[in-house]
Amino acid sequence: MNLGNTCYMNSFMQAMFMTKKFRSAILDIRDQLSISSNKNLFYALTNLFTELSTKTIGTDSEVIPELFKMEVP
Repeated sequence: MNLGNTCYMNSFMQAMFMTKKFRSAILDIRDQLSISSNKNLFYALTNLFTELSTKTIGTDSEVIPELFKMEVP
């Protein structure tokens, strides 16, 4: 979902997500994050990739990267 002027971020995140090694590294590391790190860019990225991983291709469900957008400076 485009959150208003985020199309470049969305296309970049889609490209990173579709890079298999990068996606695997992000998803593998998410379990090692501490609860205290839940307000940073890396935590937001792992959540975004987790959400993207659980969506079914071809459905109308959208991924809304609100948390990730809020963490980007």
